[in-house]
Amino acid sequence: MISVIRYLLIAAVTALVPFMACAQQNSGEELMAARCGQGGCTCALLDVSQEDLEFLLGPEVPANATRMTLVSMGGKTYFSPRTADEVHRAAGGTGRCEVTLFAPMVPRDGLWQGSVRVRSMTGCLPQVAQMVPPVVDEMGSTMPITWNGRFDPAKFDGSGGAEVIQWTETAPGRFKGRLNIPSNAMLDVSMELTSTLLNSDRATASMQLRIRAGKGANAAVLAAAGMANCRASVLYDFRRLGD
Repeated sequence: MISVIRYLLIAAVTALVPFMACAQQNSGEELMAARCGQGGCTCALLDVSQEDLEFLLGPEVPANATRMTLVSMGGKTYFSPRTADEVHRAAGGTGRCEVTLFAPMVPRDGLWQGSVRVRSMTGCLPQVAQMVPPVVDEMGSTMPITWNGRFDPAKFDGSGGAEVIQWTETAPGRFKGRLNIPSNAMLDVSMELTSTLLNSDRATASMQLRIRAGKGANAAVLAAAGMANCRASVLYDFRRLGD
């Protein structure tokens, strides 16, 4: 994860070198998920977009998946056009399917593989917008992870123990991250990170990066260079390969 962040920043700074020389101075979408057994279901909201689902689950995801209910029942998982309440009643429940926090999952130790994809880049220099996505899309890592019974996205960082990202747990298996980077007079870099454990063998993470003129930069020059407000959205997928 850190390698992608560094590459984005290096690419942006490198592309801006000529201009710096003369200028020194949530997706909002949610998916209802229902875990069902005898006597009904338990339900929870997942903060995930249609694009995220297609990346994580493949092109067979229905076009309006975020308006459906993701049902897990009898060892199978599928999208249903029924509402969560209808699924709950069909499984033998009564009344409404109350939205609760699912019991925290525990990731399994073993060999994990990560892949990454740039979802979008806007407001960036053409060189950066063209150069970064294909390089980042080919980035990946495989590493053995011992979780010690608890999901911790820092284990994906590959930062050698350095606290480059500070993660805060917002719900069982769900984290928000803050990047620790030195202040820069030329560039103001802000970043929002999230990470979620989907099941014991799968996790995902997202990064929203914004690069704009810093207090010591000539904003007009950076705007003319096409880098006054560069935004990038990146999605990570982590899968357990085996022991």
